[in-house]
Amino acid sequence: MKKLHFLALLVLLFALGSLTVFAAGEAEDNGSRASANAISLNTTVTGNISSYNDEDWYKFTLSQAGAISVQFGHQDLTSSNLHWRLYLYNSEGQNITGDTDKCYEFDGNGTGYSLPEIGLPAGTYYVRVISGYYTESSSYTVRVSFTASSVYEKEYNGSRASATSMNLNTFYKGSIYADYADEDWYKFTLSQAGVLTVTFSHKDLTDSQYYWGLYLYNSEGQNITGDSEKRFDFAGDGTGYSLPEVGLPAGTYYIRVTMLYGHSDSTYSVKAGFTASSTYEKEYNGSRASATPINLNTVYKGSIYVDYGDEDWYKVTLSQAGALTVQFTHKDLTDSQSYWRVYLYNSEGKNITGEYEKWYQFDGDGTGYSLPEVGLPAGTYYIRVTADYHNDSTYSLKAGFTASTVYEKEYNGSRDSATPIKANVAYKGSTYADSYDEDYYKIVLTKNDTVKIRFAHPIISDSNNYWQIYLLDAEGNTVNIDGSVYYIDGNVSDVTLPAVGLSAGTYYVRITCGFYHSNHTYTLTVNAPNNGVAAGWKHNSSGWWYQRADGTYPVSQWEKISGKWYHFDSKGYMQTGWQKFGTSWYYLGTDGAMKTGWQKVNGSWYYMNDKGVMQTGWLKLGSNWYYMSSGGVMQTGWKKIGNVTYFFKPDGAMAAREWWDGYYLNQDGSWTYKYRARWVHNNKGWWYGDDSGWYAKSATVRIDGKSYTFDAAGYMK
Repeated sequence: MKKLHFLALLVLLFALGSLTVFAAGEAEDNGSRASANAISLNTTVTGNISSYNDEDWYKFTLSQAGAISVQFGHQDLTSSNLHWRLYLYNSEGQNITGDTDKCYEFDGNGTGYSLPEIGLPAGTYYVRVISGYYTESSSYTVRVSFTASSVYEKEYNGSRASATSMNLNTFYKGSIYADYADEDWYKFTLSQAGVLTVTFSHKDLTDSQYYWGLYLYNSEGQNITGDSEKRFDFAGDGTGYSLPEVGLPAGTYYIRVTMLYGHSDSTYSVKAGFTASSTYEKEYNGSRASATPINLNTVYKGSIYVDYGDEDWYKVTLSQAGALTVQFTHKDLTDSQSYWRVYLYNSEGKNITGEYEKWYQFDGDGTGYSLPEVGLPAGTYYIRVTADYHNDSTYSLKAGFTASTVYEKEYNGSRDSATPIKANVAYKGSTYADSYDEDYYKIVLTKNDTVKIRFAHPIISDSNNYWQIYLLDAEGNTVNIDGSVYYIDGNVSDVTLPAVGLSAGTYYVRITCGFYHSNHTYTLTVNAPNNGVAAGWKHNSSGWWYQRADGTYPVSQWEKISGKWYHFDSKGYMQTGWQKFGTSWYYLGTDGAMKTGWQKVNGSWYYMNDKGVMQTGWLKLGSNWYYMSSGGVMQTGWKKIGNVTYFFKPDGAMAAREWWDGYYLNQDGSWTYKYRARWVHNNKGWWYGDDSGWYAKSATVRIDGKSYTFDAAGYMK
């Protein structure tokens, strides 16, 4: 009976058509890829290399991506001779290591071993077993173990073109397969700018030799440090580490893992950790041309990546003149060595001190500091951060800026580049960076005058000479003021130089560092009473502006003039009409004055509070409620606000306890009474009632904005 069942099963199988037979032992001839034996995953197959020329090929299929490990076993031949070689190929017959000669070798000692895990995409693959230098008739076993996984490298991934795609913030596994010639490439995409932290981990090999090197490239295959040879190295002792943070713009990037001085085929893990951020440097930014643009008064983060050869450049644009203060901070490294240098350049790449090599130095002790204020004209500037000794910890950088028309404008270190100033106006400046900086100021006197130069600075608690002041004529000759030079000591904070009579003409004030250097901000005023200016409104083809008594004018700010508030734009011109400052809207009349209270603009009513801010939403004035749209327009008529319907009278006031359009509005203004009333007339007079049978009687009722009184019978009096 059992024999009949077996025969019936065979008949059924042949009736269904061709049948794929998976070998539990090899089936000769399987000596080529075309004739390879199909084998099942996770199943042991027995084979035999019968002669030196014999080859055994096996074919297996992965229906999904994952990790395989090939186990090769044999009896112990107690021989150190090479008996077997094993190769692994893809569906096109290419060695998955990328090198046709790469294989695993098995001598006669022991009983074989398992090949390291290797990640593969879905597809068909081949195991090829050939003879070594010696041939034995002893059998071997081969088994392809498989674990499905979407987070494993997919060989062959030994080039940028064949890189394994990876998701952000996810660990992927891989190995340097077969030998040192293998490389693993990974590809990931940033949809927006942010900060990347690559984590590389491995088992502890208890060996200080370097096994892995890790590189990071942009979409064009360029090392993000700007140097193709820069990498991070991983020794066998320990379990790996996270690379320092690095800021990157949106785009596609590649991680490359190679072998270094020693080879290990143990599995490693790699993760591209990412956090979106618009306030991080964007590598590669190692030159003026590739500088990261930054906004003023905003903190940005960066790091000197990989080694001291990295540089970070930042680009900042000033739309108007003012004072710049660069703030550089870092974690306390409790180390007095110099780690960072900060330089400041103009749009042409010239150091604003006039000397290329001038910088500010930051040691590992403390947490950094703010550079002294420096006055600059409108334009584009660059901040350059370099390493002295290398530390890859994250630093923070901010370009603080305050608009000002009364600040020196570097570079002003000569008569030709002198900052123009007006008489009787206080200007600020500093001898920036070091003792070599000089500040020149140019003043034109239209009338003969008796001039007094006033110089003020923060108190310095010593009597050393910190500043020297010279007065020069148009040709650069020194004008004698109690000597050719006037010395300013640190412990005298406010000095007025002796008066000197000057004819109308052009003059220069030159300020240099004294015997000691201070980068404190100083204040300089050239008092010339006959050359002052009268405060008042000025006009040209671009508009109106207001000149103060000291010759300055308001810029990008409010100014109260003759009891009224005005706002001036970035060029100092008076603004009119609707203006938005911050999150608030204001209305400035045709005369520029800020409006308050009710204002009718283009046929619509708006309300500005006592600070000039346009109101929106519910507004209570006196005993009346009003509702202003999101655009500030006063509402009238029927309006549904939220889930409640209201009526707003022609003057905008909310109706309450009265009738409009035949409907009654409650005390809180809501409309809930659905019956509609109307005027009715008969031979006795007029009365007012609704569809429910109600009518007004013995009462005074507000109807459509007027008051009506009704008698006990309901007739209007």
